[in-house]
Amino acid sequence: PFVLQNIYYDFDDDKILPDAERDLQVILELMNEYPDMVIELSSHTDSRGTEAYNRNLSQRRAESARRWLVARGVERRRIQAKGYGESQPKVVDERVKERFPFLNVGDTLTEEYINSLLPDTAKFEAAHQVNRRTEFKIIDGPTSITIEEERLIQIGNRKVDEKIKEEVKPGGKKENNEKPGGNSVKEAPIDLELSRQQRPPIHQLSSLYGKKDLSGLPIMHFEERVHDFGTVKKGEVKTHVFTFTNLGEVPLSIDIATSCDCTTLDYSTSEVKPGESGKIKVTFDSGKKDEDETVDVDIYLKNIDPEIGAPIFERVQYTYHLVK
Repeated sequence: PFVLQNIYYDFDDDKILPDAERDLQVILELMNEYPDMVIELSSHTDSRGTEAYNRNLSQRRAESARRWLVARGVERRRIQAKGYGESQPKVVDERVKERFPFLNVGDTLTEEYINSLLPDTAKFEAAHQVNRRTEFKIIDGPTSITIEEERLIQIGNRKVDEKIKEEVKPGGKKENNEKPGGNSVKEAPIDLELSRQQRPPIHQLSSLYGKKDLSGLPIMHFEERVHDFGTVKKGEVKTHVFTFTNLGEVPLSIDIATSCDCTTLDYSTSEVKPGESGKIKVTFDSGKKDEDETVDVDIYLKNIDPEIGAPIFERVQYTYHLVK
């Protein structure tokens, strides 16, 4: 399969960076040029951190790349987003060797191999960088494609001294402050048939965004996806409750919700039936921040999207302006 390997991310983040947008633009052009082409976006992490954490992080990254393409008109069914975590270390090819001459073609960048590069920390970090990647390959449609040479200037030719994005988590795993509580709110069931007819569009911060067939799936509809705390004095503690309603056809259950260490989450993992509502309480400690920021709250459901074989993912955000 044809593979592009240059969609990178910041430490512990799944937001699309400007450099990655240039590469995704190439994919977008190809998808428009070959309308029968179906692709897989597969995201990979390095081996630092727990296996479960890396798998979730890579799935979020793959979903983020897919949302970027869907938002620009590509049908969701044409893109499969899969996160493989650390399970598929990169095998060095000619292109990788060109960027990192100390690596040998055919070597597999396992954790053991990378550790053997110490005490040369530059090589050690560079090898980890190679493993952190999102790949694009054709899984259906044309058996060959043509890419003009100028399109490839940014594909596979970044400088060796490019700033390395650190991905290690303290203690080998990401700390989260979820506190499952009893915040499921039972309300009178709504008319689900009416709900289907008047259902608001799926938000871009949902992994279901762009999906046409939502039958048999829960739909976590938030009254508000992004909350603005406004001006916050450093040291203040702010709270907000995100309220959602299940507009789908089956019950939904939150498996886990995570955010940064400045955020405490209170939510219920109890089942929320169609038509019922639930709440996620966010407590923000501004004393742990030094600048303005938009903070993500990532929500993983126990419900699986059968199309990709991964948990349904939702996100809400809060923003603030910090003053000292």
